[in-house]
Amino acid sequence: MNSKHHYNTQKLTLTKPNKKSLFGSDDGESTTPHSTNSTKHKQEFQTDDSDCGTPNTPSNKSPSKPQQSKFKPKPTTIQQLFTSTARNVLSNKQAHSDAESKPQKQHEVSIKNHTFRHLIFGESVSETSFQKHLLLTQRGLIYATKCLKGPSDQFIKLRQVEVPKEENKSKILLLDLDETLIHSCNSKEQAQVNINQISFNVRPYTNYFINKLSQIYSIFIFTASSSSYASAIVDYLDPDQTKIIGIFSRNHCMETKNGFFIKDLRTLKDIDLSSTLIVDNLAHSFGLQIDNGIPILEWKSDEKDQELKYLTEYLIKASQVEDVRQFNRENLRLRELINYQL
Repeated sequence: MNSKHHYNTQKLTLTKPNKKSLFGSDDGESTTPHSTNSTKHKQEFQTDDSDCGTPNTPSNKSPSKPQQSKFKPKPTTIQQLFTSTARNVLSNKQAHSDAESKPQKQHEVSIKNHTFRHLIFGESVSETSFQKHLLLTQRGLIYATKCLKGPSDQFIKLRQVEVPKEENKSKILLLDLDETLIHSCNSKEQAQVNINQISFNVRPYTNYFINKLSQIYSIFIFTASSSSYASAIVDYLDPDQTKIIGIFSRNHCMETKNGFFIKDLRTLKDIDLSSTLIVDNLAHSFGLQIDNGIPILEWKSDEKDQELKYLTEYLIKASQVEDVRQFNRENLRLRELINYQL
């Protein structure tokens, strides 16, 4: 056996107390064999980031990690691989921009004509947000293609989970939560919603987005957060339990040895990848199936944000094609972004 990969071969167990916790619990107190506090689970999906030219934890530090929130992984942990590089590049771009003293109008023209302007679905975006989104997406794609090593098909088969089917719906839509549909607020932020010790704001057009697309897609949440956190939010977004079919949570992600959660779509049993899309603000999350992924501008507080409104139009078109992967390749061109000079 290759000593670099040691996989836990036990199957995920499923519980069905209600629709929103259909796929089991992964809270810190969970006793399932794949709970996130299991040392064995943390080692089952290993990726060596040290030789990829990306920031990683120095080897002389203790391998133990600070305990994460029961509800939501800390953003700094999820994005640490990309943040420092993004900050440096953006600082250089801003310094260059200030030196040239470009008027705002020229900035708007440059964004409008940019090769990858289509990756912002809304009609307007600031240059800073646009560049940050491109850079974060590019770094996630580079990490996925250069560093990410997926587990074997045999291992995936042992971890697969059943996916409910809906009649008359041939397409599946998987949606991330944090910074995609909602923003979880800290104590200093004003929150729209406070439930079950969770404070969060809902992205503009979320209800419109879910209501419209649930008519043509089987919609699932796929988050790197815990099931209890996700269930509380989904119960708020879909109180009648008629639009969001279920939740895949942290327990169904693959965790790299550096603590990044990867959403390998192969763990969803018997789904057709040609008919499955995943929307996430972090491109590395769908890094093992890039052509199925749609990166979305991360959202925190912008009340004028229109990404979900215009993404709805894209997804309606995607629902009408035979292979959504080809549709994404032709329209998003994510693989071209990998080698694009930003």
